[in-house]
Amino acid sequence: MKITINGKTAEAIEGQTVLQAALAAGVYIPHLCYHEKVGAAGKCRACVVEIEGMRGLQTACSVPVREGMIVNTKSESVLNAQKLVINLMLSSAVSFRMRLTSSESKEHLFSTARSTGNSIHHQNSFMSKGTNVFHAEGALQPAIMLL
Repeated sequence: MKITINGKTAEAIEGQTVLQAALAAGVYIPHLCYHEKVGAAGKCRACVVEIEGMRGLQTACSVPVREGMIVNTKSESVLNAQKLVINLMLSSAVSFRMRLTSSESKEHLFSTARSTGNSIHHQNSFMSKGTNVFHAEGALQPAIMLL
């Protein structure tokens, strides 16, 4: 089936989500809770997009594609919402002492943050061995701690 993403026609397969179809077409949509082996959780809200004919922003990881669907991932409201979601994730990480189990998980968070316009700077920590402090410019709180 054919869908339109940001004004360009893309092929999609029945059963795919908007996120899966976009990624297959080479269109990056920020996402944190989706994993190809697990599927959609729809909890992080980082993958919000506009879909013509649907009210409000939709989570691309949970909406199935349909023939002729028109998706916008680059509007001002989409980009602002994605950036806000990532800022909130980065900010709340301080309170929750966010634990990411692998360097791959940390890099995924940071690359997603960077894709939404957040600047992440690594700072060597003097606190305890294995603790990294990251400063997220524009985040609601000044730093996150990844243990």
